[in-house]
Amino acid sequence: MIKDILKDGFFYLVSKSIVGLLSILIIWLSLKIYGVDIYGKYSILYVFTLTISNLFFSWLAQSYIRMYQKDNEELYVTKMGFFYSILGCLCAIVIVSLYSDYNILYCSLLAISNGVYCVGRAILQAKREIKKFFYYDLLRIVSQLVLVYLFSLLYEDFKGLVYATSLSCLVFIFTFYRLLKTSKNIDYKKRLLSWIRFGTPVALWLTIASGQLLLDRKIISAFLSVNELGAYSALYDSITRMCALIVIPLSNACYPILVANNSDKISYRKLGLYMGGASLIIALLVALFTYIIYGYINTYYDIYFSRGSITFLIFGIVLWQLGMLYQKPLEMQNNTIAMLFNIVFCLVVSGIINYLYVQVMGIYIFPITVSIGAVLYLVMTLLWIKK
Repeated sequence: MIKDILKDGFFYLVSKSIVGLLSILIIWLSLKIYGVDIYGKYSILYVFTLTISNLFFSWLAQSYIRMYQKDNEELYVTKMGFFYSILGCLCAIVIVSLYSDYNILYCSLLAISNGVYCVGRAILQAKREIKKFFYYDLLRIVSQLVLVYLFSLLYEDFKGLVYATSLSCLVFIFTFYRLLKTSKNIDYKKRLLSWIRFGTPVALWLTIASGQLLLDRKIISAFLSVNELGAYSALYDSITRMCALIVIPLSNACYPILVANNSDKISYRKLGLYMGGASLIIALLVALFTYIIYGYINTYYDIYFSRGSITFLIFGIVLWQLGMLYQKPLEMQNNTIAMLFNIVFCLVVSGIINYLYVQVMGIYIFPITVSIGAVLYLVMTLLWIKK
């Protein structure tokens, strides 16, 4: 099983290495074209729509991977689930927009296109079509890079970033071609409800996780300058994409294989401790390496943050990203309630600390709370794993 995870992970790594590097290039290009202030405003809008998208689409993606079978009934369930997800997503956006200044069109484009990407990726992941996933993801990110530049010629605000991100994600709509061929099955509602029951806790977890990013940026926006918001968002997004070069390939490879090898013989506690320990060591090593080379990096790039802040931020982000791996035993044990409790608790703790100290420490409190939340989540996750 470990050999399969590493084998599939390697192919995902090749894909994500190229995609991740191009994603960082997109952030750099966006900052050069639009500036830090506009990027900061865009980041809040994007994280908000990501939160909505996670709530209404990620349950379907998780359920498709877990319940995947090669028959028309499952495909029809997926098609109807996607249709209802779009309706729910649009209703939520309209309701939120009534009480905020979010633009309905921009939010709808970003949320639904990200939903297409989320479900389309799951369709390929469930069938372990790694090479096809590579081509789709590469086409998506290259399209986004080109569109960011082209739309910058037409728009001076973050409207260009919204259109570029949305249109590029829609390339994954072509993975839905088998869904369009399915005919109605009168029993699909019962199966759909079972999918919803399975996928909803994971969807809530992802929603809360992205909600934590939104809360942090809202606090920065309320108490600090737009320039600080943009600088923090750009740095956070860049580090996250660099982490994704390793974490997402392993996670994408890991879950379908764990599902296929699910049995009573697996010691999930042992597997969780191994993954958790390895994650902590990796995060510490990356943070230490960052601390050592900070002076060299700062010579060529104006990072805006101190050596200690960068070290804390990278340690926290890496450990949070690795949570996608060490929490897999909880997912396999269907103990998603524990995952929800853990993420909510960490969100509340970090939110309270940020709110209390943001006016005292400024932007520098956020890297510290990212690390505190990551360590707290690791410990709580390992305590919940049984057997």
